[in-house]
Amino acid sequence: MVIVALVGVQAGLVTPTLSARLDVLPLSADQVDKSLELSTVEIVALGCDLAQRQGTAVAIGGGRLLTNQHVVGTFRSLDVAANAEPVANASVALINRTVDVAVITAEAVGAPPIAFAGFDPQPGESVWLAGFPHGPPPTGAVVLDDGLVVVPTHVVDDGHGTMRLDAPATPGMSGGPVLDRSGHLAGLVYGVQSPTNDALVVPASVLRAVIAGGLTAGAAC
Repeated sequence: MVIVALVGVQAGLVTPTLSARLDVLPLSADQVDKSLELSTVEIVALGCDLAQRQGTAVAIGGGRLLTNQHVVGTFRSLDVAANAEPVANASVALINRTVDVAVITAEAVGAPPIAFAGFDPQPGESVWLAGFPHGPPPTGAVVLDDGLVVVPTHVVDDGHGTMRLDAPATPGMSGGPVLDRSGHLAGLVYGVQSPTNDALVVPASVLRAVIAGGLTAGAAC
């Protein structure tokens, strides 16, 4: 960043500007909860082996939802339960097994999309993690009326296409969104690190790149 000092009497008035990454209006916890409740859905997939898989997805616009490839897999049926809406059928549009990402389509789901973050959060920054856990919610979570849990947490570190948070993600929260402090989609949960139990997240920069050109067609049985 280059700071230009003005000459003469105005020099003492010059102050550094914020990085564009930090020049945002933070949302309140209530605003984050409301956004996540409207835009996050629960997924139930019946696999070809008749095993049931449950996870989470987030709306990204155009009738599309973003989740993990390991949640949907190869399936016989795929259902989406959105907040206060009937269960809807969905189909897998695109997958990327390398980074464990899938885009599913569910035109009947009216969940408003969450825009991608322009910058990945950095270590130490506050974020929110959300999902539909199978069992008890993680410590410190807020449980909303539809069963969605929202966990305030922080970025521990990032690198090699993965972001780590200092809060756990329990089964069922795979595919859950991570929002930055401005309410944008900063990542997607895909697992936990052992032995710390910290949530592991695909950051927004990787998600954008994958959706732009790194996915292949999904498949049913």
